[in-house]
Amino acid sequence: MADAYSFRDEILTRYRTRIQNRDRLKLTKDEQEELIADFVAGLIELEDKEEIAQHCQSEIALLEEGYPVNTIARTRIPEYRKAITNAIAAGILTVTKANSTLVAEETQEIRKHYALIFFAYEPQVYEELKARDAKSNNLKQDELKPVNPQHFLEMASTLLESSNPYELATAIAAVTGRRFSEVLSKGEMAGTKGFYELSFSGQLKKKEAVSAYSIDTLLPATEVLNALYRLRSHSQIQELSGASVLEINAKANAPVNQAVQRHFQETGIVPILAGEAAVTVHNLRGVYGEIAIHFFCPPDMSTHRFVQSRLGHVIGKTALEQQKNSGATEHYFHYYLVDAAGKHLGTKGVLLQETTSLLEEPSRLVPELGSGTQMGDRIPPILEQPLSDEGFVTRAIALLEADWQSQLTALVALTGLAPFDLLKRLMFLEVEGSHRIVYREQLHPADKPLPRLQTLAPAATVLQAIEALRQHPESTQLLERLSGRQIDRQASSLLDTALPQFHTASVGELQERYARLVSSLPTKATPVAVEPAENAVLESPQVEQFSKTVVAGLDKIYQAIQHLGDRLSVSGLGMAHESFERENQHLEGQNEQLRQENQQLQLQNKQLRQEADALQLRLEQLQAAEATIQQQLAQISQLLPGLVPPIAPPAAPKSPPPANPERADEVRVQPQRPLTLAPHNCPSQRLP
Repeated sequence: MADAYSFRDEILTRYRTRIQNRDRLKLTKDEQEELIADFVAGLIELEDKEEIAQHCQSEIALLEEGYPVNTIARTRIPEYRKAITNAIAAGILTVTKANSTLVAEETQEIRKHYALIFFAYEPQVYEELKARDAKSNNLKQDELKPVNPQHFLEMASTLLESSNPYELATAIAAVTGRRFSEVLSKGEMAGTKGFYELSFSGQLKKKEAVSAYSIDTLLPATEVLNALYRLRSHSQIQELSGASVLEINAKANAPVNQAVQRHFQETGIVPILAGEAAVTVHNLRGVYGEIAIHFFCPPDMSTHRFVQSRLGHVIGKTALEQQKNSGATEHYFHYYLVDAAGKHLGTKGVLLQETTSLLEEPSRLVPELGSGTQMGDRIPPILEQPLSDEGFVTRAIALLEADWQSQLTALVALTGLAPFDLLKRLMFLEVEGSHRIVYREQLHPADKPLPRLQTLAPAATVLQAIEALRQHPESTQLLERLSGRQIDRQASSLLDTALPQFHTASVGELQERYARLVSSLPTKATPVAVEPAENAVLESPQVEQFSKTVVAGLDKIYQAIQHLGDRLSVSGLGMAHESFERENQHLEGQNEQLRQENQQLQLQNKQLRQEADALQLRLEQLQAAEATIQQQLAQISQLLPGLVPPIAPPAAPKSPPPANPERADEVRVQPQRPLTLAPHNCPSQRLP
């Protein structure tokens, strides 16, 4: 026990140092658990009622050194009491007549350990806390503060594009109504078919884990998922992975609330509530509730019951039908909505008919408020800005977790492939590097290296998504109904409900953007592509043989590289790094040598083409000269009839003899038949 109390003393020293320094975090999660375990261990040896009471009161006094009574009563005391109950249930802490008392329950009397009686405040303390909370909440509800939802959403939309993680967290909390610790680490969100709907899990402040449930988003759900992806990828936020709620609050509460006050309080978008000193991220949860009512609450549904289901106070249809209304929800009705003219916006569910699914994307225009139309007090989503390149990629990654159409559309965006390529035609083999996938076509020549696909997202993520897509029932049904060509021809209409999420109207536009993004990436070394000899202008055996040698050499290199990869994957540790580097350098040297030889081959081929062109030109000149001579002879024949024998038309040139295999690189010109002029014994004639 001495060692335990020595460790306890170290914890208490750090605890009191933090109190003196006014640190927000007084005790870490591990330190709290250690103190609670030490407290329960101390109870095991205690049997006297007074000693147990003193043990409990001393621990509460210790907590009061660093925490307010309200926090101790609502958080710390329940944690200790739960540990005591668990220790009794596990048999660690035995209940005896000496350390317990009889307590009347509904049907019988049970023995209750004195620690469960003394480790608590007196009833009047809880009554005072309850009365104080009620008074504060009543004051806020009697003095509701106005919020213009258009200004609120404009600011949230701007912050969703921020690179600051705490501004991102503020925006996501504002448009989802989640606690900031749920946004930063504890909660999980996934896409659904709803344009303004996400699936959320990880609800805090629940005694037991609860299943995922649907939440409304005040801006398009894909924008929220994009922002959440960027937030969770930030190095400062990744450090919070696995941290407790208390640790998250200690590290992020101040910067998040500073962002809230800078962008929502100081701009006048969200007023300070009566009795409070500043606007906090918790207040944004209340504003979210009011806007969610205006957008999505059915007109015939109680606002209280609607909000408690959206904030997670009562989760699930069965619970909503059978449980009583949550008292916690009453603490969120502190605002009311107004338009630009200050007119109260009281209509409920103005976007219900437009946002039930992605089949009909709601209008992106923002009409004037209070215009006298039937929906004059509606606040539709603000005009969405064009997708940046980063937004294009992050949106595609987020949609890999959405419905089938969104998944297929996202994969087209990330790979540039046609839908049928993704669904069936191509065979995706393995990941190569961070953003490349090795694949092959169904009839890929065995003597050619396998092609590589450049992906805009991590290759492992893309490959996993492709495999999941191919196993999806809708993929199977589509392949049974349509041929590959029909699928690609109808791709834009098949994916018409998902394409608007990328601000495009066709699959071709997605592929064009992919091509542009890939072309802007840093270039990497690629295999040397040697044109097959049969496609050359001059089919020289030497050229063909040399080309085959180059291709064979390249194949050996890629086979060797693939063999290295196989060895690394089969062996747990793989070959030594130094050995791999030496072999890799050797292969790179061979590759460079073959590249240079290929360049020489191409130069020789070019020279042969030039020589062939020169010979062809000379042949054409000779043919033109022959035609001129023929014309002159015809004229002479007309002037000297009978003296010059008739000239037979030139015979068709004979086909050149088969090329000598050993001299096939030479261009042969078929010699023409010698011309026969007038006989030498012809009497001379004077021309007129």
